[in-house]
Amino acid sequence: MKKLKSLVHTIYSELKLSNPKFKKSHVYELVSAYCGYGSYAAYQSDLSFNKVSPDEVENAQAQCFDRSLALGFDAEDGLTSCKIISNVLLQPLQNTLQIEKLLQELENSPEGISKDVLASLSSLIDDNCAEARLLALVMCLGEISFYEDNPDNRGGEYWHGKRLSGEKLNSFQLQVAEHFVYVKHFKDLLQNILKDKYAANLPIPMNIKPIVSQLNEACNREYSDLFEDAPVMILDAISYLSNHHETLSEDAFKGVYVDWLGSEVIISPCNYSIAERIHHSASVNEKWLWHLHGLNHGVDVTLDDLRAIHADTGEDYDDYGPMEVVGFQRISLPDISEDDKSEMMKLADTLSKESVYA
Repeated sequence: MKKLKSLVHTIYSELKLSNPKFKKSHVYELVSAYCGYGSYAAYQSDLSFNKVSPDEVENAQAQCFDRSLALGFDAEDGLTSCKIISNVLLQPLQNTLQIEKLLQELENSPEGISKDVLASLSSLIDDNCAEARLLALVMCLGEISFYEDNPDNRGGEYWHGKRLSGEKLNSFQLQVAEHFVYVKHFKDLLQNILKDKYAANLPIPMNIKPIVSQLNEACNREYSDLFEDAPVMILDAISYLSNHHETLSEDAFKGVYVDWLGSEVIISPCNYSIAERIHHSASVNEKWLWHLHGLNHGVDVTLDDLRAIHADTGEDYDDYGPMEVVGFQRISLPDISEDDKSEMMKLADTLSKESVYA
């Protein structure tokens, strides 16, 4: 669990300054005790995760203190560990740890998503956890779109009604009815998310943080490394929403789409994605930034990449039959000063270091 390991390392680095006998295994036990578990093993086995609210801190510290004594540390070390853990383990971080537990559960259960996972996600969303909304949207839309792509499921509601009325169904009808019930949980969760006024307040991908920090100082949204290696999953989810939910305004998730499109450009730059991201750029400098990032990876959107094909077969044109020109048509960029271009080049180089192609 990546974020828990980072948390433990932070606490361990402070604790070992006061007592070199502290080990990371001790910190795992103390954090688990702080969250109300008798051991780290108990923490690992509980999907729900016991978050500590501000009014429960005193009791959490007492549990942590008792656990430190049980591990053989004295009262002074126990008090020190309680103080450090209280300072580090803030509510937003606890939510992040719970997200990590849910991801671990999803990886271990590829055959289906349990009601416990959905309940935990709903609880996090109620706490206004942006990462939970992001995960829930991708998960729900993935299940819903997969369900709707299968024509066998069109009669799901009908056969579910027949089943409720007591009619005996054959194995296929029963399977369709059960799948309808399974997917309905995701549709209900999605509707609850979309009703929330914070629905589009989703995290910014961590790999575009340098851009946001330099070009958008007013941004106050959270950052996340969820789906950072596969931003296309977010893009597909938002595209699905815009095509299937007429009640959403056209620009409801536009900002989120643009952010995650930037993430996609960073890890997998191509003519079309760079051109689209340039189209959505708020400033001339930002347009040049994306162009320069493309150049760092051998992609130049200011050059045509066109070819002729046979209009009927799609094969390369051989001077016979109807011809069609396909490919990428170059875009023009406005001029900027050499100083601004130099600054954008430095920023583009920073992005390239973050890219999987670097």
